[in-house]
Amino acid sequence: MTHMRKGMCVVPDLRQITHPLLVALMALAAVPAQAANVTVGGIIYDIQFTQGNSFNDDSAHTTASPWWNSATEAQDFASAYGAQVTTPYPFDVTAPIDSLLFSYALTASGAENDAYRLSEDGDLDVALGLDNTRDLQNRFYAYSAGTVGVVPEINGRALSQAGLILLALWLGLRARRSAEVKRPASISPRP
Repeated sequence: MTHMRKGMCVVPDLRQITHPLLVALMALAAVPAQAANVTVGGIIYDIQFTQGNSFNDDSAHTTASPWWNSATEAQDFASAYGAQVTTPYPFDVTAPIDSLLFSYALTASGAENDAYRLSEDGDLDVALGLDNTRDLQNRFYAYSAGTVGVVPEINGRALSQAGLILLALWLGLRARRSAEVKRPASISPRP
C-alpha cells in the first residue's frame, strides 16, 4: 500500500519493504558458511569441513589434503585457520564446544587417526587416537578443496622502475604547472 497526497511523491508503506527484507536476512543468517580461504606457505587454500561424519565417512577428502602424512603441516594449517578466519568460526554451529580436526595420520592399527584440533575458542592441541568410526556432532574434519591461487610476490626491481617512472611524471607535471603560473596571462581585447 502506498500513501499519496495530491502534489506529493509516492512513499511506500515501510511494512511492505521491511518484512521481505527481514525474511531474506534471516534466511542468509541461517545458512552457515563452511568454506574459508587460508594462506599457508604463500598459497591460498580453500578449507572446508564435514559436519558430524566419522573419519571413515570422509577419509578420501581428508587423506587428499596437503597436510596428510605431516604433523607439522597439519599444525601449520590449523594455526593458519585459527589466525586468518574470523570468529565465530564457521564450524562453531553446535553446543557445547565445537572443534575442527586437521587429521594427518592413521595409527598403527588403522582404526584411529591423529589430528590437530582447533577449538571454537581458538585453542590448538593434538588429539591422538581418535576413533575412525565414531560420529560426533561437534567434531568436524577439515579438508582442502584445492588451491584458490598464489599470493603474488612483489617484484622489487619492477617496483623500483615503476617508482622512478611515477617520479619522472610527477616532476614533469610540476614543472609544467610552475611554468604556467610564471607566464603572464595575455590580455586580448574582446570584439
